[in-house]
Order: sequence, then structure tokens, then C-alpha cells
Amino acid sequence: YHGWTYDLDDGRLVDVLTSPGSPVIGKIGIKVYPVQVAQGVVFVFIGDEEPHALSEDLPPGFLDEDTHLLGIRRTVQSNWRLGVENGFDTTHIFMHRNSPWVSGNRLAFPYGFVPADRDAMQVYDENWPKGVLDRLSENYMPVFEATLDGETVLSAELTGEEKKVAAQVSVWLPGVLKVDPFPDPTLIQYEFYVPISETQHEYFQVLQRKVEGPEDVKTFEVEFEERWRDDALHGFNDDDVWAREAQQEFYGERDGWSKEQLFPPDMCIVKWRTLASERGRGVRAARVEMS
Repeated sequence: YHGWTYDLDDGRLVDVLTSPGSPVIGKIGIKVYPVQVAQGVVFVFIGDEEPHALSEDLPPGFLDEDTHLLGIRRTVQSNWRLGVENGFDTTHIFMHRNSPWVSGNRLAFPYGFVPADRDAMQVYDENWPKGVLDRLSENYMPVFEATLDGETVLSAELTGEEKKVAAQVSVWLPGVLKVDPFPDPTLIQYEFYVPISETQHEYFQVLQRKVEGPEDVKTFEVEFEERWRDDALHGFNDDDVWAREAQQEFYGERDGWSKEQLFPPDMCIVKWRTLASERGRGVRAARVEMS
């Protein structure tokens, strides 16, 4: 507005175009943040401590060099925690039962999962990155038939030829979901839930595929525009966006964090909450109250 010009390396005011030689030059500045570009994604470190290696804040495999990533970003009107827990919740998939993506792609997609035991999840809390891994294909019983008062009300008629997805679902500090594979056996989906305010978060949806060269990258880019963007990232995940925004009033205005009702499949949510509260970096009281 006044021609104040800053050095983006250190934030220092280096000149004032409308007032040459101004006494404020070199005496004030703006805050700058470390930036790193990896896999075509721009990462900004906004922590209140010294920056650490980017790999410590990303799920294993995200930075693999023989892969290519494509995705979309949108703003969701809910607290970021609702995003993380919505993505990691093993029984929220009941909401997706009528998704055209499931029926149109012959996926073996159950109505829910029942954990086999309390050790069904693996918690990585020693080194970085830290996360909770759910091996759904190994440690859970999928529910393909739903009954009400003893009568079958929903049944997935499987032929045995359906594609199997979401064998492993994990969530990593500071709040990144990994679904492997999804939405297709050739892809892995990552979801970043970045807080904006108490009632908003940025939702980044990223698909990853192994590639061997430029031709594979081009093929992936064409598929992404013609299929994955609209049919999967919107056609499937729009349900998740709706759910998070629908929960915001209960959790944000009606003290839902203390009034919620949990049941055994929520064990994964409890594991995540424990990890986040005990191992999250730079947690401050003000942040805890806000979230």
C-alpha cells in the first residue's frame, strides 16, 4: 500500500518506494517462515521451535522418489480434529455405502470393521514420524451384512472379483492420514488437515502412484483429471466433508468432546488422541483450549 518492500529471506524492510531513505528502513520487518518444496507440494513450517526434518512430519513413503503425487485442496467448515478423526474412524465408512465410487468400481467395501482385539493397532511413538497404524485387512472382521432385530437389512453381494482397498489406514502427527491402497489398488491416498481457526481447516487430498518415467507421469495426470479428481476425491470424499461440517455444531457449541458416546471400534480414535496429546510438538495451553 505504501511501497514498503521486504526481503523474503529474513523479513527485513529493505526500502520504502514512496519515501526513499526513510528512517524505518532496516529497523523493522515481517515474520518469515521456513519453506520446503517436496513432491510438488509446498510445506511451510510455522512451529514455535527450530525447524526439524520434513520427513519427521510426513507418513512413511510420502517422499519416495519413484512416485508422483497429484491432488486438490479445499476449505472445510469444521475444526481440524474432526477431519483427522473422520478419516481414521473405521466405522464411518457406513456413510459411504451408497457412494457411486464404490458401486461403480466393484470395490470390496464393507459397512464397517470390528477390531479383533486391543492389539489390532500398532502405535509408533518412539522415533519420528509418530503415528497409529491400523491393519484393517489383518486385524479386523469386515461387516458385509447388516441386521436389524435379527433380520438382514443390508447385504453386499460379493462375487469374489472385487478390488480390495484400504488394507492399511494410518494417521501421523501432526495430522496426516494415509490410506493404502485407495481409491484404487494402484494408488495411495494422503489427507492433510491443516488448522485455520477453531472452526475451519484446509483439506488437502493427495494421490500417490509409483512411476518409472515421464510416460507414467503423463498417464497418471490424464487419469487424475478424467477420473480421480471428480469421481473419487469429490464423489467419495464429499461425504466426509459433509460429515465434518455436520458435527461442528455438536463439538464446537454443545461440548461434544465431553458428551460424545464411544464404542469398541473407536479404539483407533482413542489411540490417536493419546498419541497426539502425549507426543505432539509445541503444544501450548491456548492451543489446547482452542481445539
